Amino acid sequence: MVLGTKEWLIIFIMALFLGGCYSPLSYYDAVFRDQIDTTGQQKVFEKTRLWMVRNVRSDRPVIQHEDKESGVLISDGQMLVNTVGSRRFDTIYYLLETQLKGTKLDLIMTIKNREDVSKDYGDAYKNIRFEFYSLKNALEMQLREP
Repeated sequence: MVLGTKEWLIIFIMALFLGGCYSPLSYYDAVFRDQIDTTGQQKVFEKTRLWMVRNVRSDRPVIQHEDKESGVLISDGQMLVNTVGSRRFDTIYYLLETQLKGTKLDLIMTIKNREDVSKDYGDAYKNIRFEFYSLKNALEMQLREP
């Protein structure tokens, strides 16, 4: 079968359209940051560690690094997220770091497989962001416990 100009034009436009629908997350978009005020709260490091163990899911040991003196905890996590369309779920791998600086607790999530996530298609970016803030809210609740 020989394709004419019209068919080639249609194929070209479809390839251009489909190729332009997917652009992976940039490094900037793959890092989520927020801060929690811990003024007046006791045992922040211990509560944060307990929260990590309870809330971060991984097929590896959750706590990858901890340094109580500098207030740093780093965990290796994964989550299932709807990344492309409404029927496909992919595993998103991330590093989650908390660092206690005075009365402020920094919470940083970095997506490790950011090339698998498009900010332009589906709700993947919103879903990951939602998961990050859900984790943050759970941590704030854990810190308020006596």
